[in-house]
Amino acid sequence: MMHHKKELAVFGIGILVALIFLTIPALHDILRMVDRLGYPGMLLAGMMYGSGLTASIATVIFVDAPQNLNPFVIGLLGGLGAALYDLFIFLITRREAEHGWLASVITRLRQRRNVPNWVTLAAGTLILASPLPDELAAGLFGINHGKAQPFFLLSFASNAFGVMLLSGVL
Repeated sequence: MMHHKKELAVFGIGILVALIFLTIPALHDILRMVDRLGYPGMLLAGMMYGSGLTASIATVIFVDAPQNLNPFVIGLLGGLGAALYDLFIFLITRREAEHGWLASVITRLRQRRNVPNWVTLAAGTLILASPLPDELAAGLFGINHGKAQPFFLLSFASNAFGVMLLSGVL
């Protein structure tokens, strides 16, 4: 349970950092510098989109970016960057997720409520599409003994969809 509190704390700190970046003009200029990098900047922002600490900052970048760049390409590059980050986290945490606190919570939930695997996978997919920390989704997929290639493809599709929503395509 302590790990869960850390995740929420990191996400909360990320939101505060994003608010600070938005309110202090000099820091907001840093966000604009990522936008000025063009499409490579959107790939970088996508990598930030997957992390609980930087997801809020990436969200701001994606909302501002369509003024200068094609929002469909932003979605694809942002989704690719987030999927690369997610795959990295997935590969590192898959083994831990099978034995950690999250595995015990999911196992108990399944035993008590008879929750099928697809519910866990659907929850993970929604987390991937949202600006919520993707580390949680990687853990959910790891618990289900997921394979890296399908996870990467699902992560790419979910994150690209989420970024396209933010950038105004959908």
